[in-house]
Amino acid sequence: MAVNIGPNILRDRLILLIDSVSSNSSTTATTRVHDLSPSVNDMTASSGLTWSSDQLTTPGFNFELNASNILSDGNIDLSSTITINTWILFTTAAMQRAVTLQLFQSIISDENQGAGGHIWIYRGQGSSNNLQISYSNGTTFQTISSSNFFAGTTDIWVNVCVTINYVNGGVVFYRNGSQFSTATMTTPVTPVVGRKKAIGDYRHTPGSGTEYTAGRISHFAIYSRLLSATEIASNFAALRKRHNV
Repeated sequence: MAVNIGPNILRDRLILLIDSVSSNSSTTATTRVHDLSPSVNDMTASSGLTWSSDQLTTPGFNFELNASNILSDGNIDLSSTITINTWILFTTAAMQRAVTLQLFQSIISDENQGAGGHIWIYRGQGSSNNLQISYSNGTTFQTISSSNFFAGTTDIWVNVCVTINYVNGGVVFYRNGSQFSTATMTTPVTPVVGRKKAIGDYRHTPGSGTEYTAGRISHFAIYSRLLSATEIASNFAALRKRHNV
């Protein structure tokens, strides 16, 4: 049964929220995916994407069998401090596909990103358990990682949350509501404005995605601020029952 996003999801400076279970956000009868945040950054699912709104079985936008994405209709501009919060499931079949195709499994990326400031968050190539972030120092692409972030999570929903500070370079990785690791970007550049955002693929060139995720994503949020550890734990607690965690 389709439901709303839950009473305890934080709304303060929320700039994107899509949810496969909420009937206000998505319906399997259309490719439209509505943003539940005040910013109304609505998105469109590519034709190959399927999803379930039944929280009692397997909720989520299903990227497992198709080269699919969810692309924002317009530009989503990011601030110098952001939080990305999502729920992801990598099944055994999904991981086999990722290994066969040697995919870097994209979670979110800018469309048409260049050497300027950008965002690309993804699971490392093939069988890698690392959660990685690509950023720019103004000249070249740089990468930071949270090693073994996805270890032991195959066939289990996992809450992935990352706070990113482009001012001081600080990054904190959270798994299932608890801090997992930290990293520091070197002279990072805030993602440039005027770009669409893609969930589920690497959108380096407009109209041409690569490095598709082979997993499922049921809930995806962006905040234009750094959530505290307490707030991240609260968001996790609000949705953990739905994901049997």
